[in-house]
Amino acid sequence: VPMAIDIYGGYLPDTTEMEKTAREHAEKVLSETCERLEGICKNLTVTSDVLFGSPESRIVETAEEWGSDLIVVGSHGYSRWERLLLGSVSQSVVHHAPCSVMVVRPPAEQ
Repeated sequence: VPMAIDIYGGYLPDTTEMEKTAREHAEKVLSETCERLEGICKNLTVTSDVLFGSPESRIVETAEEWGSDLIVVGSHGYSRWERLLLGSVSQSVVHHAPCSVMVVRPPAEQ
């Protein structure tokens, strides 16, 4: 008779504290970034939120929910091989977004 065996031996770590720490860090970085943007562009209203999940899906879903006109997303500048192995959030957003997408590349090394 086949038996179901739990490969974790019944132990599943509690990720609540890790998620809380990750959220607090993300909110701090996001708050600082929003303040800098609003300081640079006086007529700019910045709206932000910290979301968990697949970055590509969450960005596209949020743009749809907010009725966004433009998504600005960064690019790591990976090679084709790295994109093949790691995937590309910006590339996926470009292909699935309900609006225009601006991909910002990292500055060229000098």
